[in-house]
Amino acid sequence: MMDILPSILTPVLVNCIAVVGLYVIAASGRISAGHAAFFGIGGYASGLTSIHLAVPPLLSVALGMVVAALVGAAFALIADRLSHWFFAVATLAFAVMVLSLVSTVDALGGATGLYGIPIAVGLGEVAGALILAVGFAIWLDSTDFGRTMRAVRDSEPAARALAINPTYVRCIAYALGTGLAGAAGGLWSHYLGLIKPGDMSLDRSLLYLIYLSIGGIEHWIGALLGTFLLDLLPEFIRFSRGYRFALFGGLLALVMVLRPSGIVGRAEVDKVKVAWTKLRRFGLTRRSSA
Repeated sequence: MMDILPSILTPVLVNCIAVVGLYVIAASGRISAGHAAFFGIGGYASGLTSIHLAVPPLLSVALGMVVAALVGAAFALIADRLSHWFFAVATLAFAVMVLSLVSTVDALGGATGLYGIPIAVGLGEVAGALILAVGFAIWLDSTDFGRTMRAVRDSEPAARALAINPTYVRCIAYALGTGLAGAAGGLWSHYLGLIKPGDMSLDRSLLYLIYLSIGGIEHWIGALLGTFLLDLLPEFIRFSRGYRFALFGGLLALVMVLRPSGIVGRAEVDKVKVAWTKLRRFGLTRRSSA
């Protein structure tokens, strides 16, 4: 069991990083229906720099993250004038375009993918990267910019009245979120030693949306919970592998009816924080009285 644990956990942790990036985007009021495209962009950019420029693997992962973030920022700037629904459709169209392009370019390995990428990433490196990604999300939530993102999401007219530029906020948020997806793709390519068009498929984008929607779109804990729960579920319920999307679709419908914001909401997290603070104060009071 211990021998196969890394092979089970590593893909889950990689997906967690990407879904945390999707949470960052959602915090600004946008939904990316083609998030896996940036996963692939980061993976291909990281793989190419490792193969052709002999860049150290971890540095090439960072470069892949930057490339994905720059492409994400450019796309968001162009598509920002679109409303929420049409923006989501535009991200889907962009993902289809990138997938078709990668599948037909011989320099990128075509439909078979890019091989020969140095294998230099394991469970430890991916776990460390996830800790950094979660730490970044926590820090971002606590900053003025994080609060500005949520203000734009909750009411764009009110944000404009406070002299906030929604376009600027959404573009930065999209760049940060797609950068995390690119980092996940770079780690994935250096874990497998290859990256292929299937790694940036629409199925993967759909799974990321399902993970975040079920786990909770309002808090980074929801991104982790949804990914862990749904990524590991087929491992424990073997018969569900062939019916994964049907199972996830049913769960998504159930959650949307009962809890539209997902399993974990910001209100629930705040209640836990308040309860924990009261418990600590009670403990300190008992110690001082004793």
